[in-house]
Amino acid sequence: MAVEIRIVALFALLVAAMLGGRTQAADAVGPFTQAQVSAGRNAFLTYCSGCHNSYLLGNSGPPLAGPFFLDDWAAKSTHQLFRFASTNMPLNAPGTLPQETYLNLIAFILAVNGARPGQTPFSKDSDVTIGGIVSGNLVVPVLEGEPDPVRTLPLRTKSGPGGGH
Repeated sequence: MAVEIRIVALFALLVAAMLGGRTQAADAVGPFTQAQVSAGRNAFLTYCSGCHNSYLLGNSGPPLAGPFFLDDWAAKSTHQLFRFASTNMPLNAPGTLPQETYLNLIAFILAVNGARPGQTPFSKDSDVTIGGIVSGNLVVPVLEGEPDPVRTLPLRTKSGPGGGH
């Protein structure tokens, strides 16, 4: 039991070290609104969760949250993410969702990765470096009308829950 606790503590320290360089973005505000996050969550559950898991931690599709996602997207822009999603997703019908749905989906993905909503709506022309607005912490965003505070999600590891990719 003590060995398991030490392993978990060591893992937590390693994850914190991996994400340490991204914590400066915790105070940055994303180029999207709370309303877009709420609409994006509903769209994600409808169109994306089958492949990416309802927690965005991957299934048959890659993770859209946490270190796995940030390794691929932190240096890229919100515009690049929008362009990729709107031309390649959903996998079985690429580019078929309304533009507003893609915009809301990107807002939701950014919020789950720790970006905070602001007053400016996300648009197809929004062009901000993702690593500059996400904290690297996985969160369940508070949705409009929900009183609950933001809750931290469990990280997925290659050998942990939902892992094995």
